[in-house]
Amino acid sequence: HEKIGWNYRMTNIQAALGLGQLERLEEIILRKREIGEIYNQKLNHLKEFFSMPMKSVSFADNIYWVYGIVLNHKTKFSSSKELALELKLRKIGTRPFFYPLNLQPVIQEKYPWLKKQYFPNAKYLYEKGLYIPSGIALTNKQITYVCENLNDIFTKN
Repeated sequence: HEKIGWNYRMTNIQAALGLGQLERLEEIILRKREIGEIYNQKLNHLKEFFSMPMKSVSFADNIYWVYGIVLNHKTKFSSSKELALELKLRKIGTRPFFYPLNLQPVIQEKYPWLKKQYFPNAKYLYEKGLYIPSGIALTNKQITYVCENLNDIFTKN
């Protein structure tokens, strides 16, 4: 982000859509958890190559808003960008993890001392993490396609 910008004004149409989505909240959470569980089951054997989201912690259960994976040192990819490119060639879209806050120009401008700071975990997650498809419209067949391709990428060659 180059500049801080605030615009909290919601249009009437956006408000109506939001209320409609709230009425479907339980259905949406159920589907997101189904998608997360399918990924967990179908990708568990690849956990030597990447970390997957935790199903739960002592105070919360994951709803799998997104499904992020983080590459580790045993993979042939030096960055998640390389994996994203390989998946793109197979017609699978991904999203990178969020860019570290301390590297955002707007934050560096407001807090210049951050330029000299090093946050290895934020850098590592940005460089090694990506989100695989997890939208609620995703079909189980599409999820299987993603998993089959990840399996092919990591276990063959």
